[in-house]
Amino acid sequence: MAVQVLRLLSGEELIGELKFSPDEGVYQIKSPAVIRITADERGQPAMSLAEIAPLADRGLDQKPATLEINGDHVTFKYSPVTQLLDAYNQSFGSGLMSASGGAGILLTE
Repeated sequence: MAVQVLRLLSGEELIGELKFSPDEGVYQIKSPAVIRITADERGQPAMSLAEIAPLADRGLDQKPATLEINGDHVTFKYSPVTQLLDAYNQSFGSGLMSASGGAGILLTE
């Protein structure tokens, strides 16, 4: 599963390890997080990631949550920029960071 971003009809953007089941028309998202755009103390845009299903049952072994989203609720998907992927991996995924840099994005928690 590759880490991708889904834009939903509601306007929310979710990031996680994505797998699509064409027979069912459903996206499965492992370790999902919602991308939030807010303003920092100077009024500049800032981005943060938040767990989308903090109350999802993860079982005794505390494995990552997996959500299923009907493909009819998705407007598009895309690969995240390096900084967003790194922030996601650090908080929700493998913990690995990429070696390359890119355009500056301020991510806050």
